Amino acid sequence: MPTCNRCKAPIVWITTPKGKHMPCDPPIVTAPTVVTAEGNVVKDRVTLGHVPHWASCTQVGQNLRFAKRSPKQAPKETPDDPQGSLL
Repeated sequence: MPTCNRCKAPIVWITTPKGKHMPCDPPIVTAPTVVTAEGNVVKDRVTLGHVPHWASCTQVGQNLRFAKRSPKQAPKETPDDPQGSLL
C-alpha cells in the first residue's frame, strides 16, 4: 500500500473526474467531507467515502513542493529603481 511521503501513513489514491490523483486515508468513513470511489468530493452532507489525507496528515506543514523550489532570485534593476529595492 502506498504511504504519505511526509508522515509515512498509508494512503489510497483516488482519481478525480478531471483525471487528477488525490491522496486519501484508506478507511471508508462517514464524514461531512469525503471523496467517493468515483473521485467526487462531497461536502456538507454526511456520507460514506474517504477523507482527503491532507485533513489528517501530521506533517501537513512540511510542503515538499515548495521545499524543492530554488530560492527566489534577487529583483532585477530597473531604470526607475537602480538599487533594485522591493519598495
